[in-house]
Amino acid sequence: MSEEALGIIRGLSTVFAMLAFVGVAAWAWSRRRREDFDRAARSPLEEDVDSGKDRQAHAAAERAHSRQRT
Repeated sequence: MSEEALGIIRGLSTVFAMLAFVGVAAWAWSRRRREDFDRAARSPLEEDVDSGKDRQAHAAAERAHSRQRT
C-alpha cells in the first residue's frame, strides 16, 4: 500500500472518529434523554424497596438459625 493511500485512510478514519464523537455527544446531551440520565444518576442514591424486605428476611433467618445453635 502506498504512503499516499495510507494517509487518506488515516484521514478518513480521523473524520469518522470525530463524527462518531459528535454524534454520541449530541445523543447524550439531547433533551429527550435528559430525564433518563437524571433518573439513572439518582438511582444509586434511592433505597430499593425490595432490598429492605430482603434484609428483614435475612435478619429473621439469622435469628432463627442462631436460636437453633444454642
